Amino acid sequence: MKEKKRYKFSSLARPIELDLVTNNAIAVIAILVLLLGIIVKSVGGMPILEALWWGVQASLSMFLTWVLARELDPANELAAFVALPVAATGYYFFGFPDWLLTFYLIGIFRIINKSVGLPIKVLDVALVLLAGGWLLYDGSLLMVGLMPLPFLLDALLPQKDMRQLASFVLAAGIVAVISVFSNLTFPTPTASVPLLLSAGVLVLSAIPVLIFIHRPSTVADATGEKLHSIRVRATIIVAVLTCFAGSFLYGTFGISDLILLWAALGGVYLYRFSSIFIPKTQKREIQDDRSPDDPVF
Repeated sequence: MKEKKRYKFSSLARPIELDLVTNNAIAVIAILVLLLGIIVKSVGGMPILEALWWGVQASLSMFLTWVLARELDPANELAAFVALPVAATGYYFFGFPDWLLTFYLIGIFRIINKSVGLPIKVLDVALVLLAGGWLLYDGSLLMVGLMPLPFLLDALLPQKDMRQLASFVLAAGIVAVISVFSNLTFPTPTASVPLLLSAGVLVLSAIPVLIFIHRPSTVADATGEKLHSIRVRATIIVAVLTCFAGSFLYGTFGISDLILLWAALGGVYLYRFSSIFIPKTQKREIQDDRSPDDPVF
């Protein structure tokens, strides 16, 4: 598969292909949520502009949850749809997420799992560093790890791009400079015991999911090569640790900022665990479809 012109400047952009049924489905769902949100909030007495903004955020939440889940579990399209009601429940109780942080996570997940398949471009590096630097300057200690980490993983994991070691050094330098000049302070953890236990369950639940990840049948958008299971696993690990760190450092505020990532992980977990109940004959057919050359991870 030849590289398309749309990847000329960025290797992280993944335009929606409307010839796919699932992509059409999420587009329809997002539009319905937008309209329903506006109507419900307007009828409830909310001013029309506020209702419009609420509907836009609800619709965007649905779409971005779907995107996050697709990056976490590329082989199972339905997992992304399982995550949608989880997201709706989440923003109902915790509010909408930190939008810049959510887009940032989508970007670094695509660096780690290499879902497009191409080496990241200079513009990609610049945008990731700019967004991460702003979030760090704004006080998000999560960026201390999340800024340099994707570049390091991209340089070390299979299908490695050693050039990203330079990006890793640059990101680490930016973290050091901002940390010094913005007087970042480590907050007193505000997480309650039940919240920490919930975060602990999130971490432990990832173990069986990681163990049973095989080489995905999904291929990279631009190259047609199969995604590597080690990169998919690394993406899930980074996502789980991000949720745990956010809840530990910032309590319920950390959950609110990352609510769509929690929902995406919840969708992946629910779908993966529900697969236990697939009839054995169907499981055997799925396994038989794997190539003998596919490593079992």
